[in-house]
Formats: sequence, C-alpha cells, structure tokens
Amino acid sequence: MYNARIIEQELTLSYFELFNLEEAFQEVLPRYDLVLSGENGKVRHSLESVGGNIPVLLKGLKLKPANQPSDMEISLDFGTDHGYTLIMSMPSSTNNASHKLLSSLAHDLSRVIRETPPRRFISVEHLESFLGANCEIELLELTDALLWPALQAGEKLFHDFQFLAELSYQYDLHCKPEKMRVESRDGRGRFVNLNILKVFSKDEVIVAIGIKKEKAFDGNHYMLTALTAPQHCDYIYDIYNQNFERLLMEGAELTGGKFTGEPRLIKLPRQIDFCDLVLDEQAEALVRREIFRFFELETHYRLAGLPYKRGVVLYGPPGTGKTTLAKIILSQVEQTVIWARPCDLVSRDAMERLFWLARVARPSVLILEDVDLYLEDRNYHRGNDFALADIMARLDGLEENDGVLVIMSTNRLEMLEQAIVDRPGRIDSKIYLGELGADKVALLLEKRLGKFPRDFKDFAPVIPARTRLTGAMTVELCTLVLKMAVENSQSDEILIKQQHIKDALQEIEPANRQIVVGFTA
Repeated sequence: MYNARIIEQELTLSYFELFNLEEAFQEVLPRYDLVLSGENGKVRHSLESVGGNIPVLLKGLKLKPANQPSDMEISLDFGTDHGYTLIMSMPSSTNNASHKLLSSLAHDLSRVIRETPPRRFISVEHLESFLGANCEIELLELTDALLWPALQAGEKLFHDFQFLAELSYQYDLHCKPEKMRVESRDGRGRFVNLNILKVFSKDEVIVAIGIKKEKAFDGNHYMLTALTAPQHCDYIYDIYNQNFERLLMEGAELTGGKFTGEPRLIKLPRQIDFCDLVLDEQAEALVRREIFRFFELETHYRLAGLPYKRGVVLYGPPGTGKTTLAKIILSQVEQTVIWARPCDLVSRDAMERLFWLARVARPSVLILEDVDLYLEDRNYHRGNDFALADIMARLDGLEENDGVLVIMSTNRLEMLEQAIVDRPGRIDSKIYLGELGADKVALLLEKRLGKFPRDFKDFAPVIPARTRLTGAMTVELCTLVLKMAVENSQSDEILIKQQHIKDALQEIEPANRQIVVGFTA
C-alpha cells in the first residue's frame, strides 16, 4: 500500500515460520547486495511461553546496500494484530523501483522461509507445519510385545540418516508424551516412549518416526507412525517394505515366543504335557502326527516339493480338552505359538496383524479358538463377511504361510463355512476330540485321586462299563468324590470309598445318560 512518502510490503507468517526468518535473511539478502544494519545485524527471538506470543524485535533494524554508501534503506517492523506480519518499508520513487524491490524481496523471503528446513524444530506441530498437509503415514498397528522392537527396528532403517531432534506434541492434549513399561520374554521391563518422534534427515528428505497412542472404544491402540513430506511418502514406504520385517524379527525376540492374539506374552503357571490330558488312542495319535510332528518333517516337505504349511481343525463337544491341548502346545513346542480367541479378531486389521505376526515369527503355530463364532457357514447364517474373506485368502497363501501351522478349534464343525473346512489346501486334517469310555474315565480318576487312600483296589471295576462322560464332567466327578470323602471323613485321613464313586456318578449323570470327551488331569 502507498502513501505520499513511504511504500510498504507485508509478509504474513505462521507461528512456526518465525523460526526461519533469520536464516531466510541470511540466504536472500546477498542476492540483493543488502545487509542487516543495527542491533548487531541480528533478528532476535524471544520465546516467552510455549504457545504464547513470540515478539520478534525488529525495531531499529534496517536493510542497507552492502558495498557502497547510499541513502537507500529499508526499515523493518513487525505487526501482530492479525497473526504475524513482517512489514518492510522504504521511501517511494517515481519509477516504481522501490515497489518492485520490496515485492521481489518479500517473494524470495517467503519462498525460502517455507522451503528451507529450520535450524531446529521445537515440536511435532512445528515439523508438521513445515512438511505440509497429509504428511502422516500410519505404518503398522502394534501391540505391547512389539512396541520396543518396532522402535529399535525403525531407528536401524534410518542408520545412514542424520539425527536431528526428538520431538513431542505440545498442543494436542490427546498426544501427551508418556512412558509405558513393557515386558520382554526374559522378564525384564523396558520403558517405551509414546507420542515422541525422532527426526532424521538425508539429502532433502526429512522423516520423523515414533509410536502414537490412540484411545478408542475398545481400548488403547499403538500406531507406528512416520511424518514426511507428501512427495517423499513412497520413498519412506519403500524403506520400510525392504527391511522392516527382518529387523523387527531380529530384535523382537518373537521366534519361539508364546503370545496371545493381542499379542501379549503368555506365561503358564506350570508346564503341561500329555500326562495332563486323557484322549482316546486314535485322537492322541492323530494329534501327535498332525501337530507335533509337523515341524520335524520340514526337510522332507522341501525335498518333496510340498508346500510347508498345514491347517488342522480340532472339533468336538464342549469340555473335550481342546483348550488343554492348546496349553500343551504352548508348553511343549519350541516354535512360536500365537493363541487367539474370538475377542482378538474384531476387525480386518486385527486379522491382518495376527497372520503377519505368525509370518514374521515363523516357524509358528497359530491357534484360532472357537472359530464357529465368526466363521459360520453362509448357507446357515450370514456370518462375519470380513473374517470369512480374510481367513480364506490367508489360508490360500502358499509362500506367505510357509512354516505356519494353523489350528482351529470349534464345538460345531457342521456350522463352519464349507469353503474353509472342506477345501483341500486350506484345512488338511480334522481331528475329533470326543467321548471318553469307562476305561478313560477310570484313568482320569486315577490321575486326579490316586494319591488318596481308598477302600478298593482299582477305579476301573468301580466305573460301570457303559459310562460315557466328557472330560469336563469327569473332572467334576473327581471334585464331587473328593468332597464326599472330606464330608464323611471320620478321622484326619481322607478316605475315598467305592460308594462315593457311585453316588457322584448318580449326581453327575442326568437321567443316567453320559456324553464323553478328553480333558486335563
């Protein structure tokens, strides 16, 4: 705008662009053969408070020709009435040279301020302001077990970048910096920084990486996040796609670990083996062959050119020992085991994360419990479409599932989607964990009650030949017998009597009809 004597040019800046002002002067002024004069030629920044006003003291500073005496000078001032405005003014000339000079100078200053990285960033918001819109990349949703190794792997990816700073969010109340304690397999605790990003640079690329904590209706989510300029997003994706999984697996102590579907580390109170489970001979033989021997045969599979993957379904009535068998697998196999329940598979992202973990930690066993709750046959009921589609696609993957044994358990095999359980290549074996006859019931009683005195020699003759119980019912039978022995004890000794067995059987068998299965001892 003009007046009779002075012409002015305004340059509006954002809060964070103020921090680039001095560097911009240093780069632009030599092109115009100008220098800052007054107050030692420095633009002075005074940060009074985070998020508050930043006075930029320009009073008394002028721009003058560098190499020759001249009356020409440009006065600098700063206005804060409507944001942050740099005001440059000088006497007008009849040929509009002053106006052109100020306009060109303002243009160059604006470009340098917006394109040149600041000497330092003061917060994540400052970095975001410089990078521009759409600069955030969500790389991977993480769980507790992966927080620490994901940060370590991320930093290794940028080992040849220059480290610039560690930044936190200053204005986003939902992203306050915090530390979270996570456990490792060796029992040591580590503290992980959340909502804090590390900034790296190389050539013209600036990237910040870290873990953001996001609160949702189903709990906290942890997202491995990168910030970079939109034009560099593909470059950052390529860096992650090349080596991230390998680095994560090397540092995560995943291989051989035992995890829930979230995943969290599983720590069983004691080791469990087949002595804790009673199955009929055929079922136990199938379990040992199809599950426990699978990893012993890798060399043979590869020599034969067969896909080294397997899918197994364990089915049978409730209480047959399917959960106990899962615990035996956790205790006995050396490979990675991931035990997922229906509550762990509430979204497509959760399903993807589960199979991704099984893949990066292979050789691995992925146990999907109670799959009838989300893989129902579409002929009977419209089930969970995303779960059906995802499971089928992931079971079909040959190379991706190399070294992965998928075990599903269900109480209702007939209700499962036929395209999953009946198609070769997806499910290779179905094992029925069913009813226990009198001999197996007697064996389980011996395991549970054999240490107590009794008024008969063996349990087998006491159990009626036609008795058929589930494993869970047999465990309940043991409890009833022991209670009766305690309540009828005539001394300090707990004596189990044959009549206790008969009375407990009458109580536990509705209408003298029993159903059977295997279960833990």
